[in-house]
Formats: sequence, C-alpha cells, structure tokens
Amino acid sequence: RIPPVILQTWRSRPDPATPLGRQVRLLKARNPSHQYHFVDDQAQAAFMRTNFTGEVAEAYFSIDPENGAARADLWRYCVLWKFGGWYVDLDVGCRTPLQDLHSAKDELAFAYERSALPKAVPRSLGCVAPHAFDANVSRLLMSKSFFRRRCIAQNILGAAPGSLPLKAAIDRVVSSLREMKSAREASCLQEYTPSKRDLAKNHSWTWLRTIWLTGPFALTVALRDYVARHPSSSLMMGTFDAHGTGCLSSKRVNAAMASERPKYGSLGRDRPFVVSSS
Repeated sequence: RIPPVILQTWRSRPDPATPLGRQVRLLKARNPSHQYHFVDDQAQAAFMRTNFTGEVAEAYFSIDPENGAARADLWRYCVLWKFGGWYVDLDVGCRTPLQDLHSAKDELAFAYERSALPKAVPRSLGCVAPHAFDANVSRLLMSKSFFRRRCIAQNILGAAPGSLPLKAAIDRVVSSLREMKSAREASCLQEYTPSKRDLAKNHSWTWLRTIWLTGPFALTVALRDYVARHPSSSLMMGTFDAHGTGCLSSKRVNAAMASERPKYGSLGRDRPFVVSSS
C-alpha cells in the first residue's frame, strides 16, 4: 500500500558536500529500491497550486511564507495523500530501510515522539482558534485509544495514496487556519506563558502555533479523532520505534539547517501566522 517513494523538501537542493547533502546520499543508499524526489520551496508551492484548489490551496498560501516549517507540514500531508510514499525530514537519518518499517497492509506508518501528550490544549490556542481547540480536543488527548500517550512524529511518515486518516489531518489544518483569519493573534500572545522547558529550548510563540496548527500535534489530534470515529481504521496503521530503527534527527545536520534557515527564530513574536493568500 505504501509505495517505494521518498519525498523531501527544503528551501533549495542541498549541496552534496554539506552535512545535508551527505544525509540525503546516505538515505538514498540505504533505500536503493525507492524513487527519490526532492522539492524546493518553489516546486512545493507549484505542487499545491497545481494539485489543490479551494480551501486547501488557500490554507497553504495563507501561511506566512517565512514559516517554511508550517508550509512544509501541510505540503507533506497533501503530497502523501496524493501520491503516497515516505516523507522524511532532511535531518532524519534512518539506519533501517524504509521497506522494513511497515507491513503490506499498512495504509499509514509512523513513530512516536518521546514527550508525553499534555493533559490539555494550551489556553493561548483556544484564543486563536476556539472551535479547533475546544474541550473535545483535550478529551481526545486524554482518552484511552489505540494510540500511545505520545505525540505522533511527522518528521518521518509513510502513507498510501488516498489515505483517509491523512485526509482528516489535511482537513483539520485547513479548518484551523480558516478560523485563525478572524483571530486577534496579538492579543492571544498575552495568553502564552512559556514553561521553563520552553524557555530552555528557545520555544517561541511561533513554535507553539506551528506544532499545534500544522505540525505533530495537529496530526496527532486528527488521527486520534479519526480512529475514535472509525475504530477499524487502526488495523491499517503501523508503528515503528524511531530509536530502535535509528530513524532519528541528527543534531549536526539540524544545526546545519538552522544556520541556513532558522526554523522559528527569525519570526518575531508579533508576526501573524496567517497572512493574505497569494
């Protein structure tokens, strides 16, 4: 079900002599049977413009173009839903061949992050998108489920084309961003109180909005909600241990990426997440 295809994206194609280029070369060498496709920012936007219309395209282009991480989040869900395959972040090295991370029946394959799910949605998110982050979301995070009480990682994600759970993730991102258009983000910033851990990791207001609106928490909420409504769908979901398979982010490569394009650090606290579509 999951085709042998690898998809990666970044602002521009990595220089083969850099840590990023060497990471790509290693990934391809470990997966010789997989087709490899690299997409830069321009090609990513062209794909969304060509393959999606209406609210999905509008949602993508409404994301601040300086927030490459958030745009890449929605793009990966869309390209995997359209064509299937494996999305892998540039900084992720995987010692295990991708074909060994899933079974033939799997429609979706993913790992979990180490951090436990919070008991409730941060209050500041209820300010920017009150319907997308209502009390039901907090109940979903705490409910007993097929899923572990961990956030689903989306730095490496496998999917079959047309995956309905993945379509649910796209729909959640789109509805959240649509609701944000009328939000007073500047006033919502006053609701954001970073924890000591957030401060230590330089987690910002932009970081919080990204992980919940488009990133791993958006995916986690969408999949938990989908399985709650369609319990049998969990039978077509496969999980793998990111640490046991060596599918982990490289600190060295991540640092090289950050030196080229700060993930969130270049975006000011008062900068809106959603801008006018173009």
